[in-house]
Amino acid sequence: MNVYLTVKETAAMWQISPTRVTILCKNGRVFGAIKKNNRWMIPQNANKPQDRRTKEWDNHGTDKFSFVDLFAGIGGFHQAMRFLGGKCVMASEINQACVETYKLNFSTLEGDVRGDINKVDPYSIAAFDVLCAGFPCQSFSKAGLQMGFQDPKHGNLFYTIMKILDAHPETKYIVLENVRNLADKKENWAVIQEELTKRDFLITKDPLILTPSSFGLPQIRERVYILGIKKHNCKKEILRR
Repeated sequence: MNVYLTVKETAAMWQISPTRVTILCKNGRVFGAIKKNNRWMIPQNANKPQDRRTKEWDNHGTDKFSFVDLFAGIGGFHQAMRFLGGKCVMASEINQACVETYKLNFSTLEGDVRGDINKVDPYSIAAFDVLCAGFPCQSFSKAGLQMGFQDPKHGNLFYTIMKILDAHPETKYIVLENVRNLADKKENWAVIQEELTKRDFLITKDPLILTPSSFGLPQIRERVYILGIKKHNCKKEILRR
């Protein structure tokens, strides 16, 4: 007699999120899974499908680069960086519910998930190549007071990122994200350019504004992306080409 588990029970056994289990069932990747009363039931002895979202870039499966995921949420940046062959050495997220989901999404997380970034000693973070950060938008959003970098609670978190960069001169690239309104105000963009230039990063002259609709997805959600590359590393990339 077959014994079946619920999606939640299977997720706990496989150490992934229930949503991921449901998607696997819908895609026909869980052998023997059946839908009963509009709920998926999974055989107790079903094998966990291989995670195809991870992309291997060489025959040995070695990592191409390392990264940190700051203000991580549930791991949007992590998903992209891992797909490109990156290894996460540290993530930081203050919301505990997000932390638990993050751990479920990335059960094979190489580094650790820490809490409040203001309580993290920058020098305690392992060396990394790429810094990813979707820093809080409350100070810049049109829905708020728009205090920008003058907001003592959220606006100064950008400078926390700068402190981490100061402690890690080995960092080659940065990928930052925020609401479009941050870049619409020239004074905010000027601060970003000044601070990153002082740390020897080259960034785009104009803000890079992207939205899911730019990539064929039915959603308009404009965001500014701040991409930076260390000057000396930029020269190496040019020579390589």
